[in-house]
Amino acid sequence: MVIISHWEGHGLKPLRRLLASMGRLRPDTPARRLTYDLLVVSNGGNLQPADLECPAGARSLHLLNRENAGYNIGAWDAGLRAAPGYHAYLLVQDECFIRRAGWLEAFRFRLEEDPGMGLVGESMNWDGLGWDYLKPATARDFGNHAVGADRPASPIDAYIARLAEWGVARAPTASHLQSLVLYVSGALVERLGRLQTGNSYSEAVTGEIAISQRAMMYGYRIGLVRPGQPFHAIGHPQWVGLGPWKVRMNRRLRRIKAPLKRLLGR
Repeated sequence: MVIISHWEGHGLKPLRRLLASMGRLRPDTPARRLTYDLLVVSNGGNLQPADLECPAGARSLHLLNRENAGYNIGAWDAGLRAAPGYHAYLLVQDECFIRRAGWLEAFRFRLEEDPGMGLVGESMNWDGLGWDYLKPATARDFGNHAVGADRPASPIDAYIARLAEWGVARAPTASHLQSLVLYVSGALVERLGRLQTGNSYSEAVTGEIAISQRAMMYGYRIGLVRPGQPFHAIGHPQWVGLGPWKVRMNRRLRRIKAPLKRLLGR
C-alpha cells in the first residue's frame, strides 16, 4: 500500500504532479514485478474521485478526507488504520515526486534483502549523533528558544521530555528518518500501533523522532533506501529541486536572458 499525505493548503497541483510521476516511471523492474494499492489521505480537504487520476501501475486509488490535524504523520496514521493487513507500506508526502523507475522495488529490496531492517527512508536526521551532543550543538548553531519559565529552554529538552511522556525509550543515538518518505513493514506497523504526533511543530518533530526511535526500541534497524544517497528514488523540491528538467529549463532561460541583458545594459 502506498499512502500519500495531502494537505488542502497545498492545493492539487503538487499531488497531481506526484501521481503523474508515479504513472510515468514504473514502480518495479523486469526482474521483480510489484503491484500496489494507493490511498490519498487529505488533511482538511474534500477530495472527490474526479479530482485525481489513478496512475498507471496502481491497482486502485482510494481517498480519505479527515480533519487537518497531525501533519504528515497524522494523515499516515489515519491511512494505516484505514488499510490494515498489507505486507508493507510506502508513506509519502504530497510535495514529493518520483525520481527514477523501479522506485517501489528499491524500497522493497532494501527492507527485505537487508536482515533486521524495519524502516527505510530518503533522508536521515542527526545520523549517529548522541543526545548529549545535540543540545550544545543546537544552541551553537541556532540558539536556545526559551518558551517560558515552566518549559524547557532548548528544543532538544522538549523533544526528550515528550518522548519520555509518550513512553518512547531513546536509542543511544538520536538518528531518525525524516517524515517525508517512509517505507515500513506490515509487521512493524502492527507493533507501532498508533503513530504519535501533535498539532504544534515541536510535537510534530517529536512524532517524527518517535517513529524511528520506537523501531530501534523493538530491535529493528533504520536506513536510507540507497545508503549514502539521500532522496535517491523519491525527491522533494525543498532539497533536490524539481528534477533534471528544471535544470535544463533554467539553462535555456539563462541563454535567452543573456543577450537581452547585454542589449539593455543590465
